[in-house]
Amino acid sequence: MKESNPKRKHQFFRRWLLDWAILSLIGLSFSVSYFITATEPVSFYEALNWQFTRFQIWAVFAPIIVWLGRRARSEKQQVFRIIAFNLPSSVFLSVVVTAIFPFIFILTTSQQFSYEKLSGLYRTIAVSNSIMGLVIYWAVLTANYAIDYYDDFRAEKHRAALLENQLAQAKLHALKMQLNPHFLFNTLNSISSLVLDNPKAANRMIARLGDFLRLTLDNDSNQEVTLERELEFLKCYLEIERIRFQDRLTINFEIDEATLNAQVPNLILQPLVENAIKHGIAPHAKSGRVDIRGYRKNGSLQLSVRDTGAGLSKVENGNPAKLGIGISNTRERLKQLYGENFKFDFANAAEGGLIVTVEMPFNLKL
Repeated sequence: MKESNPKRKHQFFRRWLLDWAILSLIGLSFSVSYFITATEPVSFYEALNWQFTRFQIWAVFAPIIVWLGRRARSEKQQVFRIIAFNLPSSVFLSVVVTAIFPFIFILTTSQQFSYEKLSGLYRTIAVSNSIMGLVIYWAVLTANYAIDYYDDFRAEKHRAALLENQLAQAKLHALKMQLNPHFLFNTLNSISSLVLDNPKAANRMIARLGDFLRLTLDNDSNQEVTLERELEFLKCYLEIERIRFQDRLTINFEIDEATLNAQVPNLILQPLVENAIKHGIAPHAKSGRVDIRGYRKNGSLQLSVRDTGAGLSKVENGNPAKLGIGISNTRERLKQLYGENFKFDFANAAEGGLIVTVEMPFNLKL
């Protein structure tokens, strides 16, 4: 048994109501025109009954026209086939409507009709009603074809948008999945170096790593999180790095509280801070600092990460690929999420070190 489609039935019913409304308006306009231009005195009711009734009969047959039109269209999208399929149907329905129209008119009018008068009525309307019927049939058919093609166009556009969105989500997911193993390998390498020299520190790092991975998995399906949530991830990550670098690493946060509920890409800060530690802290024996700032500027959210290292070399300057996969993936994720509506800059800070700045639309979580 063929499964029914309630949505399709609902659309068919709405289409019939639209056809009925349009035909009713046309019938009403013909009635007014007939009432105004009649050569003999006629009441508005009789004028309405004469013209409006004809269009109401066609409104009853409109679903059949739509069904026949869709059947012809479903077989093949050729104009010749559609015409060949609907031509006999249009002639047949025109004859049927012409035949039943006088009876319905007589039932609804106050006039008395004899057999001779009824025969005369048939002769009067036979040709004109048949021609008008053909015009109405093909007008209804063409209008519904136009609506069907427009609906198909919108549906195809919607499907294309969905596929494009799914592709973008897949790319974002792939980029994010590259970040986690990258961070994981670095952390495991740090743990292995601590196991013999400082087992307690290694155990603490393993525990913090478990916390970080748990937070990551809890939000794995979210491409965006609040800045407050992102800072929780970051602080969990920094606990791991503090165990590794101890007194050599100082972290300074300057976050505007008004930005905490703003939406940011999931794991946007961690690779930037990891890069700052890797290039600005790890290569040097002396202690260093990483400054993390977040504030709103001209309707945009600005995040910046600055380290106190040596800054960019001439080779690295202007080439994010030289700074590692975390930086290049961050740029790609921003592009996937915001198109061209973002800025991602990295440069040597005036006071020394590297500063990475991200600017994105300021969107609050609803």
